Amino acid sequence: MPAGGDHGADGFWHEQRRVGLGAACAAGTSVLVILLLVVLRPFGVPDLPDAASRVAFAVRTDLFVVAWLGVMVASVAQRRFFSAEDIGRSATGPGGAGLGRADVVLQNTLEQVVFAVGCHVGLASVLPGWFMVVVPGLVGLFWLGYRDGAGLGLLGLG
Repeated sequence: MPAGGDHGADGFWHEQRRVGLGAACAAGTSVLVILLLVVLRPFGVPDLPDAASRVAFAVRTDLFVVAWLGVMVASVAQRRFFSAEDIGRSATGPGGAGLGRADVVLQNTLEQVVFAVGCHVGLASVLPGWFMVVVPGLVGLFWLGYRDGAGLGLLGLG
């Protein structure tokens, strides 16, 4: 069955279009926020003269992104704990009805957290210290993207 529960090529095409539009909107929003943060510099960042201090700043800021992954892990663990069908499933196969889509959302979150942290640390390693104002903004966008699930999770990836 294609994503979204629709049967047939037409339903699949609509789901692809929805996902593509969401990704484009998230990417456009991220670029716009980066530009606004760089131009307006609405809040300051500490003096970050070298790559090591910038990377450390990005890693500390990304603790909020990693915390969201922890929330998703806890959600799956809680669902498994209270589901007779799923309590021992983590190593034996896909989850059952007790997990719903939580295991899929966890996988998606893990992928996006790894990518986001990598982008933020990569930016920190090569860009000047004054540019680090974008990292907290991107982390905020990441959280906004997950406010209602993983639909706009691309927000804040950089």
